[in-house]
Amino acid sequence: MDVLILQPDGQGGKDAIIRSSDPDQNYSDEIELTVNVTAAQGPPLIQRALFEFDLSKIPDGSEILMAYLSLWYAEGSDSVHSVATGPNTAFLQRITTSWDEATVTWSNQPSSIITNRVVINSSSEPEEDYPEIDATLLVQDMIDNRENSFGFLLLLETEEGVRGLYFASSDHPDPELRPRLHVRYLK
Repeated sequence: MDVLILQPDGQGGKDAIIRSSDPDQNYSDEIELTVNVTAAQGPPLIQRALFEFDLSKIPDGSEILMAYLSLWYAEGSDSVHSVATGPNTAFLQRITTSWDEATVTWSNQPSSIITNRVVINSSSEPEEDYPEIDATLLVQDMIDNRENSFGFLLLLETEEGVRGLYFASSDHPDPELRPRLHVRYLK
């Protein structure tokens, strides 16, 4: 059994936020991976997060025994997890088309697939951490379908009302809070 633990910084990490209210704006240097919706006046503002880990060290044909994704609340954020109008349950899905961290926007966001998507339960605390989210099947799909695997899309299950999750990105100043992927596998 081999183990791979990835927790990249801003230089080695690949992540961005996309916003429906600014469909052609890129948000790749944020300290947060934000997924939220705010319905003030007019159409709702929806934010989604994209991030990718370099899985190239895991050989083709490997069996993923365990893959845990850890996301931590973005300390220093101006926002806290919100369940103002209902649960902030989210989905973690496999991105299936290529995207560039420096140019991705709402208008050109990559496609994703719901197969083996992971449900991230609604928060119960305003600054809740989510250590060890079981992403085993999703990571196995990424290894089995490398040509159609370009990281994770994080989005709310219900993109209406007022609700959200605020996690630290790879650009967060505290290295312990950056997204971490822990994988155990057999070659």
